[in-house]
Amino acid sequence: MNKGGALTTLHASIQAGTPAPLGATWDGRGVNFALFSAHATKVELCLFDTRGRREVERITLPEYTDEIWHGYLPDACPGLLYGYRVHGPYDPAHGHRFNPAKLLIDPYAGALHGAFLWSDAHFGYRIGSPRHDLSFDRRDNANGMPKCRVIDHAFGWGEDRRPCRPWAETVIYELHLRGFTFKNPEVPPALRGTALGLACPAVLSYLTDLGVTALELLPVQAFANDRHLIQKGVSNYWGYCQDNETSWLDWSGRTPENAALQHFVRRLIALRRDHPGLRRDRFVHGVDIASGGGHDVVWISPTGRKQTEDQWRDPFARCLGAVLESGDDEAPGIFLLILNAHDDTVIFLLPSFPDCDQWQLVFDTTTLDPDLLESPCFHPPGATLAVPGRSTLLFRGLLAAPVEDRT
Repeated sequence: MNKGGALTTLHASIQAGTPAPLGATWDGRGVNFALFSAHATKVELCLFDTRGRREVERITLPEYTDEIWHGYLPDACPGLLYGYRVHGPYDPAHGHRFNPAKLLIDPYAGALHGAFLWSDAHFGYRIGSPRHDLSFDRRDNANGMPKCRVIDHAFGWGEDRRPCRPWAETVIYELHLRGFTFKNPEVPPALRGTALGLACPAVLSYLTDLGVTALELLPVQAFANDRHLIQKGVSNYWGYCQDNETSWLDWSGRTPENAALQHFVRRLIALRRDHPGLRRDRFVHGVDIASGGGHDVVWISPTGRKQTEDQWRDPFARCLGAVLESGDDEAPGIFLLILNAHDDTVIFLLPSFPDCDQWQLVFDTTTLDPDLLESPCFHPPGATLAVPGRSTLLFRGLLAAPVEDRT
C-alpha cells in the first residue's frame, strides 16, 4: 500500500489482529479492523480505489472474538477506503436481515469519502414486491454509499490537557453546533455556525456565566437526509427540524422574561454546585448510609409518609417526594424534592423529620421570580401544600436550634 492509498494485493497477508479497539486503527505499520456482530456468519472487508468508485478487493476477516470480527492488514495506511459486507441469516420474523449485497459503513469510521445517494438499492428488500419487507433484494448498493476512510487518530494537543472534572461536578449544555451561533451578532459573520464560533469570547462568557462546564454538540457525526425531505427540497437539521431561522437560536430575543429565565437557570446550577447531595456520583437506593445511619433517600408519598409498596404500584400515581441529605459537611441537613407529573394540582402533606423545624422553599419551576431566595417562603412540617401540575419544588429542611437558643 502506498501513501496515497493505492491498492496492492493484501489478502494473502491478512493477520488475526485484535478485537479492540473497534473501527479501523492505524498503528504506523498497518491497520487493524474490528466490527461487532453477534449473529453474522462471515464479515468481508471491501477495499476501494482512491476515488471510492470501484471495489478492488474483498477480504474475509479471519478472527471472531467475543462477538467481534477482526483482522490486521500490514502496510495498509491512512487514506485507504473501505466498507463491509456482512453475511448471516435473512429471517425478518426474528429480526435478522443480513444481506451481503449491501455495502455497510463502519459505525466507528473516523471519516467518510463521497456522498450518500438515495435509491431503492439501499433497501434489503424489494420495494414494491408483493411480499413487502419479507422479500430479498440482491442489487449492489455500493455506488450510492459513502466509503469509510482510514485516518491517523494521532493529534498534537500541545499544552492542552483534559479538565478531568468529576462527573458529579459536571454541567452539560447540549446544543447544535450550527444553530447556536448562526444568529449571534457578537460572533464574527465568518465564524457563525462553526466550531470556531463557539470559541468566541461572547459565547464562552455566556456559557460560563450560566455555570456550564461542558458542551455536548449534536449532531457532529455524519448523517444522511431522509429521502422524503430531499424530495421536498429541505434538509435535516436536528430531529427533522428545518435548517433555517425557524430552528436557529434567536439571540435578539433577550427580553426581560428571557433574562429572568437565564437567572433561573444560573441559580439552579449554583444550587446544585453548592450542595453535594443534589449532584451525587452514585444512584440512590434507599439504603442505610454507613456513616450516619440514615438513608441516602427516603421516598415520600403525598400523604407525608414513607411511600408504601401499594403506592409504588398505583398506576394513577403521578406525584412523589424524595428526602435527601444535603451532603454538605459545613451545612448538614436535608432536602425535600417534590415532583408532580400530573396535569393538575396535587395536595401534598409536608413530612416531619427529626431536627427539622420548617421547610424553606428554595426552588420552584412554576415561577421565574428572582427574589425567591432573597424572600424565602417557610412551611412547618405537617402543613398541606398545593403542588401545581407539571412542576418540581425543592425545600430545605432547617435544623432545629437548641432549646436554650430559642427565644
